[in-house]
Amino acid sequence: PERRLRPGQFVGVEIELARRAEAVVVPEEAVVPRGGENFVFVVAAGKAELRQVTLGERAPGRVEVISGLTGGERVVVAGQQKIQDGTAVAASLRRAEGEPTESLDADVLPAEPEEEG
Repeated sequence: PERRLRPGQFVGVEIELARRAEAVVVPEEAVVPRGGENFVFVVAAGKAELRQVTLGERAPGRVEVISGLTGGERVVVAGQQKIQDGTAVAASLRRAEGEPTESLDADVLPAEPEEEG
C-alpha cells in the first residue's frame, strides 16, 4: 500500500534541529523573572545567591540555562519569595525528573547537564 495521507488525515512530526550534549537544564520553577530579566537562586556555602541567567530552549517543566549557571550547582526551586540574596538556607534535595523518587519534598535541585536520549 502507498503511504500517503488522504484528505482529512494528519500526522505529527518532531524534528530535532540541534543537540547540545552539555546543556545545563533547571526546573522551570527555579527561574525568578524580575524586571524583564531572569534569575535563579544558587545555594553556595549555605546561603542563597541571586544570579542573573540567560535562558535558552524550553521543554515542559524545564528550561535550558545558556549562561550564568554551571552544571552541578544547586538551585532553589521553592520558596524564592521568602528569601533574598545572602539569606541562609538549608538544602533539601529533590530527585530530578526520571530519577528514583525517595525524597520529593524539596527546596533545592542540582543543575545538571541534560542527558542525551
